Amino acid sequence: MAYNALDLIDKAIDIVNNKLNIYKRILMEEDLNTMVLVRNAFIKECEKSILYYKELEHKLQDKELEEIDFVVYDKISFLINEFNGKHYNGKVKNIKELKEFTLNYEKDTLALLIDIQGRLIKKESDINSIAYEVLNKIIKKRKEYIGSLKEYIK
Repeated sequence: MAYNALDLIDKAIDIVNNKLNIYKRILMEEDLNTMVLVRNAFIKECEKSILYYKELEHKLQDKELEEIDFVVYDKISFLINEFNGKHYNGKVKNIKELKEFTLNYEKDTLALLIDIQGRLIKKESDINSIAYEVLNKIIKKRKEYIGSLKEYIK
């Protein structure tokens, strides 16, 4: 099976779904109804991200997509699975900690996406690939969201 940009989008969706699950667990584990509104705002942002990724997928459906080397994709998949398994420590006890957790999670996600994008480059022309461009768009959205989160946290 050949991997391509659509598979990368699916992995990005996996990251967001993992974050959604974390938000849901936070509310169940911590009996703080004061966090419900903030948590719901973050969940809404996750849902918007998934919608955006699905729109990207839809736009790519009829295009001829370059294959991603199996070894590169295998490493990317491993990194994402490792990332999804390590980010929740269950110690969010108030709104401030929830905001800080979210900002740190987003920064870590951005670093992971930049790492993945770098792994796609084997030769100079790879920066013109669809997979590279898709990651550019996803990275740009994450940067914008991090900027708005920083403003919100102030």
